[in-house]
Amino acid sequence: MVRKARGFTLVELMVSVAIVGILSSVAIPNFKLSTLRARKAERDVVMDGVNRSLQAILIRQGRFGTTNLGNWNPSGTLTAQKRPFNYGATGWRDLDLQIQGHVYHRYYFYANESVNPVTLDIWAEGDLDGDGATQLKQTWFELREGALLQKMEDTYTPAGDVGF
Repeated sequence: MVRKARGFTLVELMVSVAIVGILSSVAIPNFKLSTLRARKAERDVVMDGVNRSLQAILIRQGRFGTTNLGNWNPSGTLTAQKRPFNYGATGWRDLDLQIQGHVYHRYYFYANESVNPVTLDIWAEGDLDGDGATQLKQTWFELREGALLQKMEDTYTPAGDVGF
């Protein structure tokens, strides 16, 4: 009794490699797009949290007072890697802000009570796609009807946002 050799033919192996190649050509761009969306969502959630925390202070105290400036947080050189957020930094310690884990962006806020209407500016700077070029997003609010901050149009530097 003669046993046949078991295994795959060259054609079967080539077809398998082609299928894996096609699937990965679809999956990798979708994964990168998901990463961009997650980084953008982090930025928008943190900026919204800063706005809500400052509105709560404004409602409680009737003014921003000493919580009118939060320097870049996390401090230091901007990278495409996540870094720990410093809750104890000047200006930030008074905010009721909870961020899950580390952040890709760094954040800054300034509440200007010397102008009429009072304004609140929040900036986020980060490298969304990891190419070394940073983008700065500014969102700002004007004080309306006592303690209601009305959102104005966002600006981006360079112009536009990462398209997706």
